[in-house]
Amino acid sequence: MAAHQSKSIGHHHSGAQTKISYAKYDQNFCLAEQLFSNHSCTFDLTIARKHMYRMLFFSFIFLLMNISCSSLKNKLPVYANQLLGTWVDKNRKSPIYETWEKSSNQLLLGKSYTIKSGDTTYLETISLNKDQNGRLLYIPVTAGQNDEKPVVFTSTHSSKDSMVFENKLHDFPQRITYAFVNKDSIYAEISGPIDGQLRKVGFAYARVVIPTN
Repeated sequence: MAAHQSKSIGHHHSGAQTKISYAKYDQNFCLAEQLFSNHSCTFDLTIARKHMYRMLFFSFIFLLMNISCSSLKNKLPVYANQLLGTWVDKNRKSPIYETWEKSSNQLLLGKSYTIKSGDTTYLETISLNKDQNGRLLYIPVTAGQNDEKPVVFTSTHSSKDSMVFENKLHDFPQRITYAFVNKDSIYAEISGPIDGQLRKVGFAYARVVIPTN
């Protein structure tokens, strides 16, 4: 019987010896072959290093672009900074204060409280940030309610004039609105159904001017 002859591109079999021709392989494959075999390769390693450094450089640039885009996407709009400062609504038996501070370009932190006879009673803590889709989130934790777990309200409208947040699954409120009247006035409102009827509670906030020495 005649011996069966197998042909393959770039390979010639002779007994246990295998000779590999690099003529039809690119230079990168040649370098890889050299690392995993005893065959010699005349490819200049300087070229390989240049390719590697180039790949690392572009990978680094791509990473920076992703980080930058993510930061811009999560950055709060400038008009949200109108919340910053301390506000008070004196149109009630016990004045209610609300204070907002800037934690970062991606996060504002707020708190509402009352002050009576020098004692501060905290009613709510709030965070304002964005979700992964770039939507504004208003997340309060209210004392004595919802097991003091955060409730997420998602923005349905936001502009330099007002911000509206809603959570239709919450009992009350289901909507929270901040209207920026001017630099020293904010009108806030919470609303939602109670016993089958729409109820609204408004807060006419005035900026608290802290004296400076």
